[in-house]
Amino acid sequence: MLLVTALYLSIAATRLTDANFGSDGGDFLAAVLTRGTPHPTGYPTYVLLGILFQSLPFSTPVFRGVLESLLPAALGAGLLTGWMVFLLGSKAASRLCAAAVAGIAWGVTPLLFSQAVIVEVHGLQSLIGVLILWWVTLNLQPAPSSHTKWILGLSFLAGLGFGNHVMGLLFTPVILFAWIYFMRHRGSWKLVLAQVALMLAGMLVYLYLPLRAQVFPPINWGNPQSWSGFIWEISGDPYRGLLFSTQATVLWERIRSVFSLLMDQFGAIGLVAGVLGIIQYSFSTRWIRWILVWIFVVYFAFAIGYDTLDSVDYLLPAIMVFAIWVGSSIPVLWGVQWRRIPLGLILVGVLAISIGLRIPGTITRVDPRLHDQPARYAEQFLKDAPPRAIVYTTTDGDTFPLWYYHFGLHERPDLRVVALPLTQFVWYQQTLTHNYQDLTYPTLYSEDLPNVDWGQQIADLNPDRPVCHSQLSAETETGIAYQCTNP
Repeated sequence: MLLVTALYLSIAATRLTDANFGSDGGDFLAAVLTRGTPHPTGYPTYVLLGILFQSLPFSTPVFRGVLESLLPAALGAGLLTGWMVFLLGSKAASRLCAAAVAGIAWGVTPLLFSQAVIVEVHGLQSLIGVLILWWVTLNLQPAPSSHTKWILGLSFLAGLGFGNHVMGLLFTPVILFAWIYFMRHRGSWKLVLAQVALMLAGMLVYLYLPLRAQVFPPINWGNPQSWSGFIWEISGDPYRGLLFSTQATVLWERIRSVFSLLMDQFGAIGLVAGVLGIIQYSFSTRWIRWILVWIFVVYFAFAIGYDTLDSVDYLLPAIMVFAIWVGSSIPVLWGVQWRRIPLGLILVGVLAISIGLRIPGTITRVDPRLHDQPARYAEQFLKDAPPRAIVYTTTDGDTFPLWYYHFGLHERPDLRVVALPLTQFVWYQQTLTHNYQDLTYPTLYSEDLPNVDWGQQIADLNPDRPVCHSQLSAETETGIAYQCTNP
């Protein structure tokens, strides 16, 4: 864990970045700093933990936000090593080496590394995946009495985990199976009910969303104080159309790229080792092998079918499973000899060296510090914008950085930032009118009306204010251009 933490810290971002699909960082930080609600699905666990991290008395808000990704990701890698030691049930050198390789291989994969050094929810989610794996494993153990407190504690943490990212729901069949297995083999329905109750108690973290929405924070996606707004937010309503909407040609290309993606994460030697671990190694705990297969397959299926460029981030649980398989190859290889030559130990050494040799390339590849365009854009814009301007933004790329600086850091409080694509939604109109009460607005909608110029009318109704328009542009250094006109 300490090794992985040090590697992450060596390139951790201290300014807003769009590296590694990290353009949502401004939205998350603005929501944390204003005690608001980020884009669907709300991520209440992430926001509440982020508030704690922002209380740390050092560095920048961005770096403190990165720590919320970095530390859980590193802890997850350490706990995966511990899980392997527990599951393999022996402290033989081959088993300890297998556990260490699995944890390190997982921690330094380009995918996890890329998410651990930026402001995003996936670093925390990687830890939650490991905790759920621990929870399932303890439920499948033959003698649960010594594990009862751990099982109950992990049940609550799993519930909190569902408040970080709804993708954790793909673990639901595994969780239900663990409860059924526990009931059939131990007959302790009271302990199962206690686990269910604690998991549900953890999920009460979602109450944060309607409670905070009552005060209309400036980052208030869905305005979830109403039941309809709450469901809109936690169900990811704006994004549901992306699920399994990938075009056939792209879908087939993604399916074909599975092996190349695994090679990208583990290298050719790691890929061969992982396949060997799948085929040859059988865990002593019943059903673990098939549980790992389920996790791998279902997360790959989701990522392949989800029609966004950053869908690869949802592969983290699948990549974690493959790291376990990579480690599982070591006990298989350990004792292999050829003419008294310890061929197996040589192969294990080659595998370990190959993992280590890939680290410098991974660091160079995922380093977010040279991709601070969002920060440079927002800082320059806030310096140039005329006083009291109405600022129209058009994409996540120009909206989220301004939200972070304007709402999160309280810079240029004289500006009025309006995200045009969101003005079609009633909840956003309500949020604007509560936070910018000095503006004159068109009549509020009673229901969402796409493709209507409600937002554009704000400039017409406030003719004494300058108007600025921001939009994507490949011709600028930051990738975003803006233009302002005075009244």
